[in-house]
Amino acid sequence: MKYSTADDLPIILKEFLNHIYVVKNKSSLTIDEYALDLKMFLRFLKRQKALVPSSEEFDKIDITDVDIDFLKNVTLMDAYAFLSYCKNERNNDSAARARKVTSIRMFYKYLTVQRMFFKENPMLELETPKLKKSQPKYLTLDESLKLLGSVDGKHKERDYCILVLFLNCGLRLSEARFLRKEHVDTKTGVLTILKS
Repeated sequence: MKYSTADDLPIILKEFLNHIYVVKNKSSLTIDEYALDLKMFLRFLKRQKALVPSSEEFDKIDITDVDIDFLKNVTLMDAYAFLSYCKNERNNDSAARARKVTSIRMFYKYLTVQRMFFKENPMLELETPKLKKSQPKYLTLDESLKLLGSVDGKHKERDYCILVLFLNCGLRLSEARFLRKEHVDTKTGVLTILKS
């Protein structure tokens, strides 16, 4: 969780990230994504409210001074303006914008419920962009065999095993990252997958 200790974050955001890491048990990857989303949101707000020169590079906008008074002046319309910016200027697809909505909602829920800075959550009605429903993509048997046959290199056996787990068990990359020898019971042939 590299963002909870980052010097470029406001204190209130660090506290929120720590809360969802410790209390909500979110993974460190999720924490990093929330931090990125909320940093972008706060930078956008500072630029939109003309609190920084328009010529300042977006990723260099300082947000360490953001406090609860600043956050109390953020409206639902500001959040929709941010989502519009993400779509039009940053070319975020609906899934990326939906994640940003979740980040904003969770942050304001924390500020309203846990910290009690607001009587009512101003982001409660923030709607998630409609997501396209896509069919799952899968490899044919021939494609799977070709992929397995292409494994080569110093860690051939390890890489082959990882691909077999992906193909046959539907293992996710985030789950594979945390696999260790201790997770395999050689007597029963059971592999225990831990939540990432």
